[in-house]
Amino acid sequence: MAERQDIQLDKDELLIVDGDFVVGDSNYQQICHIMTAAPGSYKHAPMLGVNINSMLGANDLVHLERIIREQLTKERFSIKQVVITDCQNIDIDAE
Repeated sequence: MAERQDIQLDKDELLIVDGDFVVGDSNYQQICHIMTAAPGSYKHAPMLGVNINSMLGANDLVHLERIIREQLTKERFSIKQVVITDCQNIDIDAE
């Protein structure tokens, strides 16, 4: 898949350098937003979002991995690997 380009954010603030928006690879940024968003957060895609904050402490890591894969696939990410040690240690290799 081609590299996704978007305006870059720094802690949910627009990243501006020399008075202009910074544009760059947005895969990581988009995955982070999908992971933290709850279903209903996006008007254009009301079912999109993992809502990871509600799953902290969950024991069913297989279910969590399935949800992550489903949500990222909806946004056309090609998922190579999802490794979940616990809900606070998740490694996603996707493009």
